Amino acid sequence: MIKVQVRNIDSDIGERVDIKELREGKDYIVTGKRKMKLMREIWFFHNSQWIHLNSGFNWNGASIPKIFWFVIGEPTEQKFALASLIHDYLYMMRADRGQADSAFRELLDDAGVNGRRVALMFWSVRAGGWWFYR
Repeated sequence: MIKVQVRNIDSDIGERVDIKELREGKDYIVTGKRKMKLMREIWFFHNSQWIHLNSGFNWNGASIPKIFWFVIGEPTEQKFALASLIHDYLYMMRADRGQADSAFRELLDDAGVNGRRVALMFWSVRAGGWWFYR
């Protein structure tokens, strides 16, 4: 299970709260067609440890070929933001590819993405992710 938290900005002591998705304009901004920027720090639990991502982290959203945008959605859509952020970070850190791809699938499910889209996106990263790891 992937657990993701942000600091509660409404709290005086700044405790962390669990989230299921990032909010555009508050947690991240879209800076281009395939460019996103994290606007607040987040923590996620992976492989028995908490991993911290600082505000300002940049990623390219979900890797969806443009020809499929009409079926799946655009790479920077809010419902894909958290899954693509964690997935891109795990790939960048050269984490186990199977675990990174499974985290992507789980976070898409948690965000309420349609099951068929989740399956299509998951099997797409399984099929194409090897290219990044070569």
